[in-house]
Amino acid sequence: MNETQPSLKDLFAVNRAQFYYTKVLWNYLVTKWGEIQACKHFTKLLTMIFRIQSASKKSREFFRVQFMTSDAVEEIAPIIQSVLHIS
Repeated sequence: MNETQPSLKDLFAVNRAQFYYTKVLWNYLVTKWGEIQACKHFTKLLTMIFRIQSASKKSREFFRVQFMTSDAVEEIAPIIQSVLHIS
């Protein structure tokens, strides 16, 4: 996600939601495994989230560049016309 997407325009709402669900997750982890194991699991989870975000950003950029550099727009029009039976 990026800052131009509608769900991120209200930063206070995003912050409240993130805080609430992070607190719920933390409490669950502490209850289930104790504080030391919760720290370890939480750290692993954050590492995985950051890796996923990075991979997602790289793939979005890759596809954006591929779409902009190819003649995809010109190739899509005939396909859409044939699907919609437009002459």
